[in-house]
Amino acid sequence: MVIAQILSGGRGYVLPLRSGYDRELMAQTLQNFLKRNDTALVRLGAEVFLVRRVGPGVRCSSCDQPAYGVLWPEGLCTRCLCEKLPRVSHALVRAA
Repeated sequence: MVIAQILSGGRGYVLPLRSGYDRELMAQTLQNFLKRNDTALVRLGAEVFLVRRVGPGVRCSSCDQPAYGVLWPEGLCTRCLCEKLPRVSHALVRAA
């Protein structure tokens, strides 16, 4: 299991990533955080990422699907980032 810690403006959430549902819950939580802020720090396991708010027309650089207002480094959506990180993708596959 991988722990996602979302940090923004002195507040934060801790979410365990055990399934695809948890990944989508993290994406929804990030959308809510980014309504109030332009950026948020997200720690997935030992790695820290700067996630930023984007407009509604922005697409993921990997899958070309809408980013839904949340863009990770390298222009990735939440789903593609979770698939590219070995520790996260392994935890999600093992849980399925």
